[in-house]
Amino acid sequence: MTSLPSSDLNELVTLLISQSQEKEKKNKLPDMDYLYQVLDNLEFLRFGKNILDPEGKAAQKTYPWMAGLHKVVMGILRTKYLTPEYTDISLEIANAASLIVGKAWFNEDKKVLPLFAGLVAVQLRLVLQDEENVDAGKVDCCASLMKSLIDMAEDDDDLDDDIAGMMGAQIHEGLTFLIETLLKAEAQLNPEAKRPLFLIISFYLMTGAHAIFEREKMIYVKRCLKHIYEQAPEKEGMKELMEEIEETLP
Repeated sequence: MTSLPSSDLNELVTLLISQSQEKEKKNKLPDMDYLYQVLDNLEFLRFGKNILDPEGKAAQKTYPWMAGLHKVVMGILRTKYLTPEYTDISLEIANAASLIVGKAWFNEDKKVLPLFAGLVAVQLRLVLQDEENVDAGKVDCCASLMKSLIDMAEDDDDLDDDIAGMMGAQIHEGLTFLIETLLKAEAQLNPEAKRPLFLIISFYLMTGAHAIFEREKMIYVKRCLKHIYEQAPEKEGMKELMEEIEETLP
């Protein structure tokens, strides 16, 4: 395989599109090495964006690679019998891209949003199956994607009602599982995994979703979230959410 310069993201995506079209005929997936090169490029772009524009106030940029990359990633994720390695890299790419371009990533094809939300919810279940050996990086990736999907469902007035409804159902199912996991196994989870769980559960409940759940359950959830907050070595991004939780939950 010929290696491409790591800086040429557009060329990498063009190559992946070509590979995807060719390999569809042979029922094969794009080369993993190229997918990792894409992820490295995205992480580099994201790092630069955070340094140069930490508050996201710069004028909206255009990203010529976005549409093609979205098509490649969603094509991979819709493949039957997908291996865990391809699932992981595809979700990491989707998360990195969405953190760079924002909601434009999800606007590429809104019809796939319910399917994508369901896939992220299933992935969270798989990652959290063994509470004592949780991969915190995978939890963080899936929780970040779930937050972006919640934002989309809450704020996009142009989202079709049927799509929003199906998407909301998948999100609720996924977050209900996270809440049950938190209540059952908070003590067993490693600290690195607790932080993204705190952030996504708190964010979801503060959209008004807390009203869906029983009051008694929310009492216990509040205790768990407060315990995680108090034990967290780094509280960046947690303080305001904890204040809202204290004010809102019983």
